[in-house]
Amino acid sequence: MRKNVMFFLKKVDGDGKPLANVAFTLYNFDGTKVVQKDGKDVTAFTDEKGDLTFKGITLDEYVLKETKALA
Repeated sequence: MRKNVMFFLKKVDGDGKPLANVAFTLYNFDGTKVVQKDGKDVTAFTDEKGDLTFKGITLDEYVLKETKALA
């Protein structure tokens, strides 16, 4: 049985100020997108404190890509 894990990320600007509403998408190490059971990408957005949490992720090697930056 594979373990599920969670991990955290904090997104800040060059001055250390938190950045909200920045999207990050999780990819498998082979470059394919990680998808949920419903077929949607595993994507999350930073909150007003710049914090992001992925929960219930199967323990494995992944690549996390910023997929939507601030305009």
